[in-house]
Amino acid sequence: MDVNDAMLVAIRWAHALAGATWVGGGLFYLLVLQPSFLTIDDQSYMEILKRDIADRFKEIVELSVIALVVTGVILSFDRLSQGGVSNLYVTLLGLKVAAAAGMFLLFWSLRQKKAAAMPTVHTGQDGPDLQPSLAGRVFSPSQMVLALGLLLFFLADLLKVIYENGLRSL
Repeated sequence: MDVNDAMLVAIRWAHALAGATWVGGGLFYLLVLQPSFLTIDDQSYMEILKRDIADRFKEIVELSVIALVVTGVILSFDRLSQGGVSNLYVTLLGLKVAAAAGMFLLFWSLRQKKAAAMPTVHTGQDGPDLQPSLAGRVFSPSQMVLALGLLLFFLADLLKVIYENGLRSL
């Protein structure tokens, strides 16, 4: 293993760690914290706790986004520059990039909406929310971010299998 290989391993590790942190945190929030909030009787304490958790998690997500973008660009260029990638691989990589961009944009828009403290029209399980869109009626914004994150993990594994199968055929 040369220095370039060691760097790529470190970059892949950072990419996977950033994704696992964001998606794992989202799963923990939706499956553990959110149901626990329902057991708290003191609403003012619950709101303070939710706000504190959201502020801390936001910092982690922001770092994860930076790591994912930087490492994702490097890994994509590395993979595509090696040649031998199929049209299916390129198409799925484009889908992965689009899903990641959607996840990032949804996160940033949620952050802006909460920062603006606009009046609420309805209250969902995630707390105050703006009037939901059609998609928002099916999934909460947090659930949509999580669903995109899970899709990204699936696409990453699918891309790995497609790339390795392409190498076997050479």
